[in-house]
Amino acid sequence: MTQVLYTRLHYEELPAIAEPRLPTNFAYLEITRSGFRWIIPYCLICRLRHLHGGGGPADDPRQFLNHRAAYCTSRGYFLRDGSPAVTADLVYHAQARRRVV
Repeated sequence: MTQVLYTRLHYEELPAIAEPRLPTNFAYLEITRSGFRWIIPYCLICRLRHLHGGGGPADDPRQFLNHRAAYCTSRGYFLRDGSPAVTADLVYHAQARRRVV
């Protein structure tokens, strides 16, 4: 079972075979012309903004959340949805717009 620890940063534990205690960055979804992307406005590691791909127009961007490679460190971090309700709304409207076109 995965145990969530709260310290100064939000960390999560991985299974025993992986590196434990990776930070969790919260990302927010954005729709682009080519699909979706996840925006981390403030990285807990380097304090900069990062962008991660969220798939094409036919993809569900929530499938691209979880452990991601970090641009600022070799260890990576967990990517979590910072606003699930807004994400669900954006995905719904993007799919509806794709059905109309």
